[in-house]
Amino acid sequence: RFARSSAWSAPPDANVLIYGESGTGKEMIAREIHNLSDRCDKPMIKINCLAIPRELFESEFFGHARGSFTGAVKNRIGYFQAADGGTLFLDEVGEIPIYLQSKLLRVLQEGEYQRVGEETVRKVNVRIISATNRNMHAEIQSGHGRRRHLRPFFPHRPFVPTSHLQPMQPIRLCEHRMKTLATLVVLGLLLAAAAPARAVEPAELAGRIQKKYATLTAFSAEFTQSIRNAASGDTERRSGSFLFKKPVLVRWETVKPEKELLVVGKDAVWDWFEEDREAYRYSVAEVISSKTMLRFLTGKANLTEDFLVVPGKPEEAGPGQAVLQLAPREPEPGLVMAKVWVDLATDMIARIYIQDFYANTNDLTLTGVVANPKLADTLFAFTPPKDAKVHDNAPAKERDLK
Repeated sequence: RFARSSAWSAPPDANVLIYGESGTGKEMIAREIHNLSDRCDKPMIKINCLAIPRELFESEFFGHARGSFTGAVKNRIGYFQAADGGTLFLDEVGEIPIYLQSKLLRVLQEGEYQRVGEETVRKVNVRIISATNRNMHAEIQSGHGRRRHLRPFFPHRPFVPTSHLQPMQPIRLCEHRMKTLATLVVLGLLLAAAAPARAVEPAELAGRIQKKYATLTAFSAEFTQSIRNAASGDTERRSGSFLFKKPVLVRWETVKPEKELLVVGKDAVWDWFEEDREAYRYSVAEVISSKTMLRFLTGKANLTEDFLVVPGKPEEAGPGQAVLQLAPREPEPGLVMAKVWVDLATDMIARIYIQDFYANTNDLTLTGVVANPKLADTLFAFTPPKDAKVHDNAPAKERDLK
């Protein structure tokens, strides 16, 4: 909303300076301003001004001709030419020295520049969006900045307010990502941000989730399960492993001989029994035993409204771990409590414990590790026996998957 209001209030081609403290999302706002402008179909080139050596400033921004200096073995275009027709985002613009600011003045005022080692004047049409965490006005007054050089940066100057984080704010900020990244891996990342032992800024958390999900090939977990029959009082123990792979799909391979495979999709669970080779279909609600938990895992739940997330007991956590408890705010049959152990060094789930009372007592403990991609391909290439049967109430799409 802030980015949209900034984009709408700024003239279409006006240069913009975004001011705000580190971690407040200035680059995200710049990207949104670009996307909402008429230049959205053109490139947006991001430049970290702090990382450009002073002696290479002109070459980086304007380009150079072959032989113009030692090491210039070929012609090179600069940032302005690369962003022609689009947007040039200057991050940390306040770090540009005064004498170098003057070199940008001609481009900002006249829209023209010269490559290093050339006399040809080139035209360029670029919109400048810059960002800084420094008080530029105060620096102008103190002599560290020069008004006539910095004036082109200031036609529109949105200020990004600082967010004094509360433990649950990262979860509120990243809730929308659950709609597309609804896996237990993301659950662990979100809960890790709420741990008092590690304060995480929202922008950093969002970026880490996006990056980890993009590079994570698969997520496997070992489990032990105890199921007590409420009628007979008998207890059955199971152990095995399951695997997450994009899109959200789980295949569960048990170590017991009478069980072959359990496949978990968003809508159904299949179970193959050795004795009759018949596939029984269960709804996820019966397996998860909680509609609220199901809504959470599919990205439809509001974490702060539907769940109570509190830190676990410190003595329950291992070295470098945080323990958090997740429970529905409104009592319902099914989920009683979920505990998540998060490795603070890697932001990966170390263990998940889910306790529910849907029909039976069902204590489920999961230990997660990153799976070998070859193992993932092997599991997902599994073909069930030809004589395996499917209940008639299973949809055709699910039969094909099975």
